[in-house]
Amino acid sequence: MSLLTRTTCSFFAIGLLLAACGNEPEATEPAADETVVETEEATTETLETVADADAEATPAPAGVDYTAAESGTYTEDDGHAYIVFSYDHLGFSKPIVRWGDWDANLNWDADNPENSTLDVTIDATSVDTGVADFNDHLNSADFFNTAEYPQITFTTTALEVTGADSGILTGDLTIKDTTQPVTMDVTINKAGFEERGNVYKLGFSGRTTLLRSDFGLDAYVPNVSDEVDVVVEAEFEKPA
Repeated sequence: MSLLTRTTCSFFAIGLLLAACGNEPEATEPAADETVVETEEATTETLETVADADAEATPAPAGVDYTAAESGTYTEDDGHAYIVFSYDHLGFSKPIVRWGDWDANLNWDADNPENSTLDVTIDATSVDTGVADFNDHLNSADFFNTAEYPQITFTTTALEVTGADSGILTGDLTIKDTTQPVTMDVTINKAGFEERGNVYKLGFSGRTTLLRSDFGLDAYVPNVSDEVDVVVEAEFEKPA
């Protein structure tokens, strides 16, 4: 074979080799957007599966059995009854003040709780800050003026049951010579019979926010906040 022929064959072989290499199929990778979508879908399916498993494993709370405390008139358990209020003092703190002496009558309708009524009378002179001089100031004409208005009263006008253990209590609050409607969020903690005391019991928690200026108690506003947070924690009992 001549040199020309061998050279031609060599170029022909190289050409075939290059053609073969150039025709190799390229590996195809998924687009970035497709990968993100597939990952999000897989994550969503996993979360839904976990949520379904949790829902099956954890039953919904049964709430409070209102009928466990029979209908009738209940009074506060003085050893477990608290009415406190707090306010912002110059931005430095939120003091907590308690009324130490108050009476309440709860007419409880176990079958229809929304028909229940509550009347509360607070001895305004029993305000307790923990500081005797401050107690005297709150009793003065600057604030509660207890010499002329020794009582604070609250009487319900409506009770709405909003959940298995919750409600909204509406009533008229009278401080000094002013009466204003007040709405309080209420949690019914427990209803039942307490064998140790041989009494039926109901436990409540209540929270609301008032403007003290609505009741003529506007001294030092706004340095001392107009808004006052009121918290009630109380157990009521009825002898068996």
